[in-house]
Amino acid sequence: MRTRTAALSAVLLGALAVPSAATARTSTAPPGIDAPPMGWNSRALGCSVSEAAVRRAADALADGPLAAAGYRYVIVDGCWTAAGRDASGGLVADPARFPSGIRALADHVHGKGLKLGLGLSAGTKACAGGGVGAYRHEDADGALLRSWGVDYLKYDWCSIPTADFPGKNVQQIAQILYPAMRQALGDGIAFAMNNEEGSTVPWLWGRQVATTWRTNVVTKPLTDSYAHMVDVWETNMLRHEYAGPGSWNDPDLLQAGLGKMTEREYRAQFSLWAIGASPLILQADPAKAPAAIVADPEVIAVNQDRLGVQSRYARTDGWYHALVKPLENGDSAVVLFNESDRAATIAVTAAKLKLPRAPRYRVEDLWTGEVAATRGDFAAYVPAHGAVMYRVATRDAGGDRAAPLVTLETDPAAALGEDRLTTLTAGREGEIVTRLVNTGGTEKITGAEIALTLPDGWRARPVTPTASPEKLAAGEAFTVTWAVTPPAGAATGRYEIGAKASFDGRAEVTSSAAVLVAQAP
Repeated sequence: MRTRTAALSAVLLGALAVPSAATARTSTAPPGIDAPPMGWNSRALGCSVSEAAVRRAADALADGPLAAAGYRYVIVDGCWTAAGRDASGGLVADPARFPSGIRALADHVHGKGLKLGLGLSAGTKACAGGGVGAYRHEDADGALLRSWGVDYLKYDWCSIPTADFPGKNVQQIAQILYPAMRQALGDGIAFAMNNEEGSTVPWLWGRQVATTWRTNVVTKPLTDSYAHMVDVWETNMLRHEYAGPGSWNDPDLLQAGLGKMTEREYRAQFSLWAIGASPLILQADPAKAPAAIVADPEVIAVNQDRLGVQSRYARTDGWYHALVKPLENGDSAVVLFNESDRAATIAVTAAKLKLPRAPRYRVEDLWTGEVAATRGDFAAYVPAHGAVMYRVATRDAGGDRAAPLVTLETDPAAALGEDRLTTLTAGREGEIVTRLVNTGGTEKITGAEIALTLPDGWRARPVTPTASPEKLAAGEAFTVTWAVTPPAGAATGRYEIGAKASFDGRAEVTSSAAVLVAQAP
């Protein structure tokens, strides 16, 4: 009988050759996995996960709008291997929480038209729940998962016996253990490398091994927090050059539906993940996930585009970001993301987006469905923590007679980068400005008129005319100044005010901004 060292060397001499850029395949994406995976993960349940809970999630996924939107994978994140192994060394699911076994669970999920995923560790123990890992059992475990009908493996990086690999660093050990399991799984199973602390730097070599790889550089999963979401997203953007068709960067799960972020922040995350060609994996109960956000077909189409390219920065200054992603049919997706705490106008040009030259561009707002046209200037007044997402067609937009792309600002800051909110005093008049700009410039704007929308009990009177007597040519603006009075008894805090502009007798656009209300001394 060979020693463990000899056996491991025999298995992994070939695996060590896999990461060579000169000889490796561009991607090992299984057949049929030609877009980032979409599904649900049980992480929010922790180690309370059970067969019954997973079946309920699969039923909700299949019977609601999510399956029709493309969500397919039902992933048991972990805590299912607590029973360890049987006498022959095979994995055994926890009989208390998975009494029917994984094969029966896979049959149920497949019967719903979905796919089953499991979490497993490359080390000696699972990351949570006291279960076992796949170390020294890669071939047998891979074969067992295939026999069960598993379609997706999330392969964690916990309890790695580094002493078994003298002279090798963490990356070199990962380049042994991860390819070993990838080979054992065979084709047809999505393979997600999940090293959350980033010590294995999987983005440098994961494309030769995995369907996705985690890009975090922290030791804990993404929390339901706007600040943490932005940190994770910015880290993921630094890895964009390593991803491509069939193999994608994974900035972690979607938070929509968990309840600690705002609807606007969840929509921003979904926009960033979609244009980033990131996996769209939910962790909220599928029955409670906000379908208006996570099942939007136009946004999902950008994520699932067969070109498979991750977005890049067209421009960024730390607070305000313009992202662009080329699409298979020649269109481009564009996201304008306002990371700051105050609404701001974010602008970018066709040249910065590296769009083909065209006399005009068709611009569709994917969240509202509104269509506009521009000669090459793109801008939007983006709320704090918000994102605007466009699909831009470089073909001539003149045929649909789309109105010019406009920018409507509500209480714009005096200078870009000013993130302190305007403060109004309860019971006293304060000044607010609204401004409409003919950004697209495809034709002059006529009959521009602006109105305010206010919280209950607030009053406003226009200090300047609310209707423009002049036509607005390309780049020209129409500004209205308002005297706004919060109620005398208004509580101190943030309030949302909005503006609505109409022009050309048919087009209408809205925007909003937050202001602070303070009590008079």
